[in-house]
Amino acid sequence: PLASAIQLQNSLKSRNLPDELYKQVMDTDKSYGERRGAAYALAGISRGLSLRGLKQLGILQRVYEAAENKSAKVRQGALMSFEILAFAFGTLFEPYTVRLVSVLLEGMGDSSQDVRIASQRAAEAMMAELTSEGVRLVLPNLLSGLNSMQWRTKAAAAELLGSMAFCAPRQLALCLPQIVPKLADAMADAHPKVTEASEAAVARIAAVARNPEVRQLSNVLISALRDPTNETRGALDAMLSTEFIHTIDAASLSLLVPPLQRALRQRDTESKKRAALIVGSMSAHVANASDVV
Repeated sequence: PLASAIQLQNSLKSRNLPDELYKQVMDTDKSYGERRGAAYALAGISRGLSLRGLKQLGILQRVYEAAENKSAKVRQGALMSFEILAFAFGTLFEPYTVRLVSVLLEGMGDSSQDVRIASQRAAEAMMAELTSEGVRLVLPNLLSGLNSMQWRTKAAAAELLGSMAFCAPRQLALCLPQIVPKLADAMADAHPKVTEASEAAVARIAAVARNPEVRQLSNVLISALRDPTNETRGALDAMLSTEFIHTIDAASLSLLVPPLQRALRQRDTESKKRAALIVGSMSAHVANASDVV
């Protein structure tokens, strides 16, 4: 309402205020708190003006350009702006999220830790607002990033895939069956940074699992994903000794299914029996039958 009043009362002032706030966000001489406060003010004004008004003022394009600036603080300011704009606009910001995937990937692999943290926060804010259509558009680009020849791109893609743990539950169910197997493959990458980023991403997914039994088993299940040849038997033993009494959500299933699937495909009859018993004991607790399909 305030931004609308400013726009109607004085067009010139409404143009000056967002411009001044933008300059404060990118001002490398100001403290982080001052710049973040300006970013919140800019997002609030932008929400009042609407995305159309923001685009007409050219603020979004300037933030895009700032994300490629030579100064790490300016790049941090750009990613911080995207984070808070995503928070302010919610699902309305989704078309820009799809366009920003490459910017987030670059930010995740930035040489500056401040920029990497800002990129992670921006990714979490954007992924939290994705619809099923947004997930469908974003996911292929992220999965293809894991096939890159550059280790920085691979590590960044793994981190960004981990941020999809912040998607809404329904969107999470759509993307996790594709994400976890790819991250499991990336755990075996030759570069330690890619391995580290992939493990951190899977751990982030495990952290949002609602089932307490699965959270207790998360370390064993992650080990089975990292080294399926040697750790699958241990994961089966741990699952077999666990009594599942709580609802099993999509995030929990994404961790449970890979070792079970591997065991069912093995020639070892004993492993197949164990896996079948585990599937039987947990199937009654699956929150949504479509998550299994």
